[in-house]
Amino acid sequence: MKSNILLIVFLFSVLLHAQEKPAETPAGVYHHRGNSPEGGTNYMLFPDQQFVITFFGGMLKGIWQQEGDQINFKTAAVPHYICYGRYVAGLKGTQIHFKINEPNQTLVAWNTLEGEMTPVFNKEANCFVPPYILDLDQEVKKIYLLQNSAYLPETPMYEFTNDQNFNELLIINLKPDYTEVKEFSLTTNTQQESSLGIKRPLFTLSEEDLNYCKKYLNTIQFPTRLDPENLLFPKSEAHNSDSYIQLKAENYPKPEFRIGSTPYFHFSCEDLE
Repeated sequence: MKSNILLIVFLFSVLLHAQEKPAETPAGVYHHRGNSPEGGTNYMLFPDQQFVITFFGGMLKGIWQQEGDQINFKTAAVPHYICYGRYVAGLKGTQIHFKINEPNQTLVAWNTLEGEMTPVFNKEANCFVPPYILDLDQEVKKIYLLQNSAYLPETPMYEFTNDQNFNELLIINLKPDYTEVKEFSLTTNTQQESSLGIKRPLFTLSEEDLNYCKKYLNTIQFPTRLDPENLLFPKSEAHNSDSYIQLKAENYPKPEFRIGSTPYFHFSCEDLE
């Protein structure tokens, strides 16, 4: 009798467990309005805990984790500086192409840090007119780069080695959105101000948008070989299809240095009046 009762209890508990709904995954598509005047932010959360965020003027990716009704986000970051090079026959000296975020106030030095670091742009520069192309009458074996904006966190000095005798260099520096790791949380509770918003299934995305997000997740931001098809390839160099090769890099804490008073480029709205 006792064994029969235990068997009934066991079968009843199994039946209840079978009827329980599986925990709902937060994977899906969300729109977070926030305070953005540009229309807010779209979040695509994938089942493998990767995410893509799209907003006015950019995209971010990273990893999400769930804690109750809270979703924790951690973005992936890229180096503050990347440098590419290639050899161009007939080019005298060295030509530098800067593809950098102007407000970061980049400083640069060539071959040695014993002298001064030169600002790429003048103080309080505005009304920028790219492309930024600098011609030097010297070979460049070492490139030293540093962000000097007082509005940015302390960032390291970057040292690149040109050991392949490239005479055309491409220096890339992105916005802090991409170079600084960001950690933040939002909730799936739609009654709270920090809510992600109402979830839609991933299949509600168009096939084109879904494939674009997946490609972005699997794309190396800075490949070792930069081909003309890459968005970072200088548009002014479309006539030259030779690829750029990524230079070796080291970084270390910001050392003592002097800043030169004469920038390589001067931009001011007053000059356009």
